[in-house]
Amino acid sequence: MGTYAWNRAYRSAYASLFVCLCTRPTRRAKMLWLTVAEYNTAAVRFYESYGFKPTSDRRQGEKGAHQLMVYVLPESRKRVR
Repeated sequence: MGTYAWNRAYRSAYASLFVCLCTRPTRRAKMLWLTVAEYNTAAVRFYESYGFKPTSDRRQGEKGAHQLMVYVLPESRKRVR
C-alpha cells in the first residue's frame, strides 16, 4: 500500500494525523515499518520527527533507492477491541 498526498493537501496536517493514528499503542502489533524514497528528504525528516528510525535495508524503486524505516509501537495496558 502506498500513501501519497495531492498538491492541495501538502502541509495541511493530513499526513501528521495519519501517522498519529497509526502509531497509537496496541496490544497486537509490535512495530510499524514503511519505505520512503531516499531522494525525498522532506519525507525522511517527517517520519524521523515522529520517531521512525532508518535501517540499513534498501530497496530499488523506479526513480531511486527506498529506505526501510521502523517505528516500535508502545504497548498498551488497555484492551484494544
